[in-house]
Amino acid sequence: MFTKTAKSVIAPLAEAVSSLVLIISEAEISRAPMPDLSALARVVDDQISHLTGVGLRISQQANVSDTQLKQDMPESCDLVKQSSELLVSATASLAKDPHSSLGRNNLLEGVKGILRNTAKILSVMDDLEDQEKAFDDAVSPAAVDKWESLWVQTVGQYSQTFIAFTQLLTKRAVELIDQNLQARLQSAIQLLTRESPLLISSCQVVVARVGPAQGKAMLAISCNRIISSLDEVEAIIKTRLDEEFNFDQSARQEITKNEQIATQNMEDLINEVKYVLGTRVGNPQTVLNDLATLSTNTISGTKRLLNLITDPIQRSALQGQLETVQKADAETIAAIKIYLSRPDSIQTQQDLGQKLAQTRNAHNLLKFMKNRMIVSELSTSNMSLLDSKSPTTVLGSVFDAATKGNRPKLTNTLQVLEGEVARWGSLCTSGMELCPFPDKQSAIDSRNCVRTAQALLPMITASANMLSTNPTDPTSVQHLERIGKTWSENLQSGIALARNNFTQFEIISGVHHCFGQHADGLAKALAVGNSDGIATETLATLASAHQFSAAAKRVCESAADPAYRSSLESRYQEMDRLIPQFTIRAKQLLESKKPHEAGELMNCIKELSARFLAIEDVMRVRNESLINLSSMGDVVNEEEKELAIEGISVQILETAMDTCVIDDEPPRLMPEAEAKLDPILAAAQEIRVEAANWSPKENPIIESSSKISDHLSSLAKFHKLLAKEYGNAEAKKGFITAAKNIYTESLKISTAAKPIADRCLDAHLQKQLNGSLLWIENLSQQLKIVAAVKTSAPADTDKDQQLIACARNIMSAVKNCIRDSEACSMRMASDVQQPKDFGKKDVVPVVPAVKFRRNVYRRTGVLR
Repeated sequence: MFTKTAKSVIAPLAEAVSSLVLIISEAEISRAPMPDLSALARVVDDQISHLTGVGLRISQQANVSDTQLKQDMPESCDLVKQSSELLVSATASLAKDPHSSLGRNNLLEGVKGILRNTAKILSVMDDLEDQEKAFDDAVSPAAVDKWESLWVQTVGQYSQTFIAFTQLLTKRAVELIDQNLQARLQSAIQLLTRESPLLISSCQVVVARVGPAQGKAMLAISCNRIISSLDEVEAIIKTRLDEEFNFDQSARQEITKNEQIATQNMEDLINEVKYVLGTRVGNPQTVLNDLATLSTNTISGTKRLLNLITDPIQRSALQGQLETVQKADAETIAAIKIYLSRPDSIQTQQDLGQKLAQTRNAHNLLKFMKNRMIVSELSTSNMSLLDSKSPTTVLGSVFDAATKGNRPKLTNTLQVLEGEVARWGSLCTSGMELCPFPDKQSAIDSRNCVRTAQALLPMITASANMLSTNPTDPTSVQHLERIGKTWSENLQSGIALARNNFTQFEIISGVHHCFGQHADGLAKALAVGNSDGIATETLATLASAHQFSAAAKRVCESAADPAYRSSLESRYQEMDRLIPQFTIRAKQLLESKKPHEAGELMNCIKELSARFLAIEDVMRVRNESLINLSSMGDVVNEEEKELAIEGISVQILETAMDTCVIDDEPPRLMPEAEAKLDPILAAAQEIRVEAANWSPKENPIIESSSKISDHLSSLAKFHKLLAKEYGNAEAKKGFITAAKNIYTESLKISTAAKPIADRCLDAHLQKQLNGSLLWIENLSQQLKIVAAVKTSAPADTDKDQQLIACARNIMSAVKNCIRDSEACSMRMASDVQQPKDFGKKDVVPVVPAVKFRRNVYRRTGVLR
C-alpha cells in the first residue's frame, strides 16, 4: 500500500533519481564530464544497508501466517542491495572516466533498481504490519464459530478488540493517499461502528435464550454484515502500489458508454451537439444517438418515479411535463436531421437553435419537478420511518404492536413497514440517479445508507416478533431499542447526505409541498372525524413545518448577495414568529383529540403556508431568472447580427463586477478518438477547459491550474519523445522539469485555497476542500516519483499506465479544487478584518480572498 509513511521514504530517493537524471542529461547535452558522485553513492549505500537490515528483522519477527510475504522480504532486500552495489561501482567507474557511457548507464540502472525495490520492501513491511496488528486480533469467521461455548468471554474480548481494531483502521485511513480508497475505508469503519452494538446485542439475546430462532437469525445477519465489511477492509489494505496508481483509471474503464449517457446532463449534451454541428468536428450521428438514448433514459426513469408519487395532482403535472419533453425531443431530433441535410441554411440553423433551447428548458423543468417531488415524498417517508415512539407513524406502530404483544396488528404493520422501506429505497435511488454527488465519500455513504436500511429491516422484523411473544422480557426490549436507534442514526445520516444532493430551491419547494399535502390530509381527516388520521396528519404537518424552517434558515445563512439575503431574512423572521404559535395549537389538538377545536390550528396553517410561499417566491424569482438568462442565447436574431454572450447582452456583462468578457471562443475538450490516443494531453485539455470558466485575474488558483495544464501538455510531448528515443537527454530533462513544475503549481494552489477553507462557514464544504487540497499535493508528489522512475528506464512500458493514471487523477484533483474553492468562496466569513497590529513585525496578515470572476465568451451563430 502506498501510504504517506512510504512516500516519506520514497520521495527523497525519487528526488535523488531526478537530480541524477538531470546531471546526466546536462552532461550529455553539453558533452561535459560527469562530476564525482562517489561520496553520495556511499551515503546511499549506508542508508540501503540500514533499510534492508530493518526489513529482514521485521520479517523474521513477524507472527503472520502468510509465508509468501516472509519470502518476499529477503528477495526484495537482495535486489536493492545489488542495485546499491551497482550504484557504488558506477560512481567509482565515472570517477576514473567521467565520459564513460557504461558508467552512466550503470548509474541509471542502479538508481532505478534502488527506487523500485525500496518500494517493494516498504509494501511488504506494510502488509506484514497490517496482518500482525489487525487481522490476527480482529473478528473472523473462525472466532465466530467459538462463540457457542464461550459467549460471555468472547463478547467481552470482541468489544475490546473492536475498539482497538477501529482505532488502527482510523489511523490507516488518514495515511491513505488515494481518495477512493480512503472514502471506502472510512465508510467501512462507519458500518463496523454501527453494526458492532447490534452484534453484541444479538449475542445477549442468544445467551438469554429468549427467542432461539429469531436470535440466531439476527446474529447471522449481523455476523454476515461485519464479515462483509471486514472483507472490504482487507481488500483495501491489501491494495499494492501499482494497483493504487491504476485504481481510478481501471474504475473509469469499466464504465460503459450507456452508463455515461445515463448520468449525463441534457445541458452538457446540447452543448456538445452545438459544438459538433457548428464546428463539424466529430461524428454528428454519434451525438444524435446519444441524444436519443438520453431521452429514452429520461422517459423511463420518470415513469418509474411516477409510480412512487402519492399526490395525484402532482403526478398528473409530472405526466404532462413528461409528454412535453417527449414532444420537444422528437422535434429536436427531427430538426438535427434536417440541419444535416441543409447545414448552410440560415433558417435551418435558427430552427435548430430554437428546438435545442426548447428541449433544454423542457428537461430542466422536468428535472426540477422530479427533484421537488422526490424531496417531498422523502420528507413524508422519513417522518413515518424515523419516529419509533409515536404509534401513528409506520415505524412507531411496529414498535407499539411488538411492545403490547399484539401479534395480529404486528403482522399488518410489518407488511406496511416493508412496503414503505421499499418505496423509500426507490426514492433514494431515483434521487441518486438524478443528482450528482458532491464528492466520493457522499456517493459511497448514500449507497451504504440504502443498503443498511435494507439489511436492518429483517432484524427489525425478527426482533419485533421475538418481543411480541415476550413483551416483558428486558433483553428483547433492549434489543429492539438498539436496532431502532441504529435505524434512526442511519436514516438521519441519509437526510444529511440528501441536503448536499439537491439544490436549496428544490428542498424548499419540496418541503413546502409536503407541508401542504399533509395540511390537506388534516383538513380531510377533520371533515370526517377520523381521529387516527387527525393525529397522523397533525404530527406530519408539524414535522414538515419545522423541516421548512430549518431549510429556510440554511438558505438565509448561505446567501452571499446582500439584497437577496435581506429579502429572505425579512420573510424568514415573519415565518419564524408563527412557528411557536403553530406548535402550541398542534399539541393542543393532539392532547384534546377534539376536531371541533381545530379552527385556530387551520387558520394558523393558512398563515404559515402564506409565509412559506413568500420565501419560495423570492427563491423562485432568482432561480427562474438564472434559467432564463442562460437560455436567451439560443434565440439570437441572425439578421440583426447581435452578439450574445452566454445569453446575456454584452453591455450588461461588460459593466458587471463578477464577470469578464472574452472576445474569443472557449476551449473545447479533445474528441474522444484523439483523447484515447493521447490520454495525458486529454487530461491537460480537461483542466484547461475547467479553468477557462474563470478569470485568472486576482485568482492564483486559476492561474496555477492553467499552468498545470500547460506543464501536463509538455509532459505529454516529452513522453512521446522518450518513447521514440530512449536516450534523448533533452526529453528526459524536459520530462522531469514538467513533473516538478506541476508539483510546484500544486503547492501554489494549496497555499491560495487554504485560507478559503479556513474561512468557510460550511463545515461540509470546508472538509471537502481540505480533502481536495491534500489529494492534489499527494498526487503531484506521486507524479514526480513516477516521472523519476520513467526517465531512469524509458523503455519500461509498465510505468506508462501509472503515468497516465496519475495524470488523469491530477486532472480530477485540479478540477475538484477549482469547484470546491469556488463553492467555499460563496460561504466565507465576510467580517474578517486585519489585526490591529497589522504592519508590525511577526504579525500575520489576513490573506485577501481569492476572487472568482466568471469568463463569458462571445459567440457568433446559433450553434455555438
